[in-house]
Amino acid sequence: KMQPLLNKDELIILVGLNEKQIEELPEGVIGIQRTSDIQELIALYSRAECYMNLTHADSYPTTIMEAMACGTPVITYATGGCSEMVEKSDISTTVKKEDYSAALKKFRHILNTTSAEDRANKSRNHALLYFNDEQQKAAYKKLYSKLKAK
Repeated sequence: KMQPLLNKDELIILVGLNEKQIEELPEGVIGIQRTSDIQELIALYSRAECYMNLTHADSYPTTIMEAMACGTPVITYATGGCSEMVEKSDISTTVKKEDYSAALKKFRHILNTTSAEDRANKSRNHALLYFNDEQQKAAYKKLYSKLKAK
């Protein structure tokens, strides 16, 4: 008999689904249709214990920045730009692609070893430090100077 993925007190919320997908979800999984309401997105990110972005390929997903800016740690696959976005974080992390059990283990570890306040502060601080305009401008200037020198 297959073991359930979630404990009784755990819940997965998937955002961006269509009606048919929502109807087919198993117990313990709630589906929400796509939204572009900023306040609704902020509320969803802020209430989550963790944001899992289990994507197979993504260049630089803004959803990771959004989650961290809302104080939510991120677990993502070590693919594309996802790794770069969490590499210097002391609360968010990556796991090997398709290693669901490692993602769940990291999730439970984060919850069991840090307080909600600590998770929120570390996630927000990471977003403020690495995803701000000044940092991006400096990185672009450095890149352009490097290319110009060649």
